[in-house]
Amino acid sequence: MRKIVAGTGVAVAILLPLSLRIAPGDPLFHAGNLALIIVYLLGALGAKARGLQLPLGARHLPLGLAAGGLMTGAFLLGALAVARIPALANPVSLLLTHAEGNLPLVLIWLIAGGIGEELYFRGALWEALPAHRLAITTIIYTAIIALAGIWLLTFAAAAMGLVAGYVRSRSGSLLPAIIAHLMWSSTMLLALPTLVS
Repeated sequence: MRKIVAGTGVAVAILLPLSLRIAPGDPLFHAGNLALIIVYLLGALGAKARGLQLPLGARHLPLGLAAGGLMTGAFLLGALAVARIPALANPVSLLLTHAEGNLPLVLIWLIAGGIGEELYFRGALWEALPAHRLAITTIIYTAIIALAGIWLLTFAAAAMGLVAGYVRSRSGSLLPAIIAHLMWSSTMLLALPTLVS
């Protein structure tokens, strides 16, 4: 099981930064996202087939909604400040141009990718670690995102890693972490173009 988790992590560390660096309008962006989602799913399902537990209980759904709402609100307020600093706003604006004319498809990638990230980082990787799961999964997740070279995205990954990890730790379930992640990421995709333009 740990070999599957480690192999998936290496593949993600290669594919995720590459997909974030693809120029807007390049068809490879969609191919890269599809490849990344397949890697997440194969890794998580492969680890599960080897005995890994991926608990999806909905009992703690309110915790996921609350965490997602708080993180979304904090980042929306932060976006108002970032919009005044071109050095921070420009890389975010460039990343968001992937959605221009492709918003429904990019939203699908975002949702599928968010689910994949949680299945891997707070699912397969989380379960493969014997201790210090919140800290280690957050550090690995943040480090992989940092390879893309987008400072604000790295900060967002650290925050999401902590929030999703905390929710996972408190609930013992992946579903609240998935809900928190999807609330935040989908709202950011839809709201940021207006806030940082």
